Amino acid sequence: MEERYDARNLKPFEEKVIASGLCDFSLPASFVTVNDVKQAIYDSSGYTRLDEMEFANIDEMLELLEKSMVNLKKAGEFLIDPEQIVLNGKTVFLDRRRRDVKFAYVPSRVQRPMQNVLELTDYLESQAQPMQKQILNRLSGSIKEEHLSLKESASRTAVVRREIRKIATL
Repeated sequence: MEERYDARNLKPFEEKVIASGLCDFSLPASFVTVNDVKQAIYDSSGYTRLDEMEFANIDEMLELLEKSMVNLKKAGEFLIDPEQIVLNGKTVFLDRRRRDVKFAYVPSRVQRPMQNVLELTDYLESQAQPMQKQILNRLSGSIKEEHLSLKESASRTAVVRREIRKIATL
């Protein structure tokens, strides 16, 4: 399956890195120019775009959120600024069978510390049941209020997942 995105905001370096196929945070990509507009074509085979999914439970939502944060850290290893990666229902993909998360890299040129994580959390919250919304809302509130880093936010999400699993087994 192919996903097409406007790639005019991609820097030449970013295009080379993403097209290399070495980035384990991103879907495989190729680039074409159509009517003078550069487009990124991502191969999403085996993955489902978030806005095409329904979530079974809060654990699945938190796992997706945590893995997205880990992938943002991986992006930094490829010299892609994690804060500039747009995360929403159209750019985040999940392979439920392998429990793997990947992004269609769409850059935002606005520096917004943790804004992409908060936007993804808001998106998940919009898809959640009332109790799930409360958990996601508290998590995003602590990320904002405590000014948590990406690493701290991923750790906090993991702690919340463990607590929920513990309660579910009682």
